[in-house]
Amino acid sequence: MEEIVVTLFWVIGIMYLLLEMRETIQKDTIQGKDHTTL
Repeated sequence: MEEIVVTLFWVIGIMYLLLEMRETIQKDTIQGKDHTTL
């Protein structure tokens, strides 16, 4: 039972990190287009 809770915790954490990274990447790309800098 504990293993299931741990796996669910890891999956939720990874999904949260992926969403955060996706949002930051979108912000970076928008800023890059505005400033036209690599």
